[in-house]
Amino acid sequence: MFSRLKTLVIWTSVVVLSLIATDIPRSLAQSVTLNGRHFFKSNGKWYAEDKSMVYEVEGDIITVKFKPDVTSVQIENYNSARGFTILRRNILGYYDIKIPVTTDPMESVQQYQTSGLVEIAHPNMYGTAFGESDDPLFSDQWNLHDPASDHDIDAPQAWDFSVGSSSVVIAIIDAGVWFTHWDLDGNIWQNLGEDADGDGRTLEWNSDSSAVILDPDDLDGIDDDDFDNDPTTYIDDLIGWDYHPCGRDVYGSSDLRDDRSHGTRCAGIAAAQTNNYEYLEDQWQYVGVAGVAGGWYDSTPGCRIMSIDVFEHGNIRGHQ
Repeated sequence: MFSRLKTLVIWTSVVVLSLIATDIPRSLAQSVTLNGRHFFKSNGKWYAEDKSMVYEVEGDIITVKFKPDVTSVQIENYNSARGFTILRRNILGYYDIKIPVTTDPMESVQQYQTSGLVEIAHPNMYGTAFGESDDPLFSDQWNLHDPASDHDIDAPQAWDFSVGSSSVVIAIIDAGVWFTHWDLDGNIWQNLGEDADGDGRTLEWNSDSSAVILDPDDLDGIDDDDFDNDPTTYIDDLIGWDYHPCGRDVYGSSDLRDDRSHGTRCAGIAAAQTNNYEYLEDQWQYVGVAGVAGGWYDSTPGCRIMSIDVFEHGNIRGHQ
């Protein structure tokens, strides 16, 4: 679950913050778009929207960066005429400006933007700290979080900065990956170069939506990645590759779904879907752990898992 800490975020230099409730009345709300983000005002307060999240705008502090040729006299004259006070300046040249509590922060930002003095002006907001995962076995993952002895990697602190990214692909070079696992299926890498039917995926749910399967329409026996022009590709390498001598794909006769369970464990450590217990509570026995970079379930996607099988007859088959 999201932890409920409340730390003021300075937009330019301070880390994030606390969850703000999203059930805010918006009738007769004033709205504005600023720096590509939508803001609305309700019951005297401003809020910023980001996807499904809503963040409260700090009412008496804004942040600006002045143009290089602006003098200290110009800054002082502008601020003193409006009752503004400089609180601090960081090494990147951003200033936190204290404004009177009776002053509208969004108006102050817009006035700064049109003053000709600044490169950028922006309000400060209360944001989200991911905190600890709700996965039922997270308390046993001492390698991620062990406050007693601190023999851990401080995963909750790292998650406040990043929980992984779907643009990052992690190759699990092992005995394959059980890609139908409830804690992994949402983070399996899909090679869209092999998406023969053009539906935007190489994995799909089976007929009763109980498990993911390789898209049968993509298993066409053709190297859709164009092997003739790209020798690094293979026929039907939908989610990885099995390097057994038969040269089959992950769901070929060698079946890369990890009969040893070792590659699956490694994949889970790296990028099991995190914080997904409350969403899949009826399947809790399958969604017990948190991955280091598995995203934050239903809000932020995690790193993608590529399945690479290098085992053969109990031995590791070496490949470059």
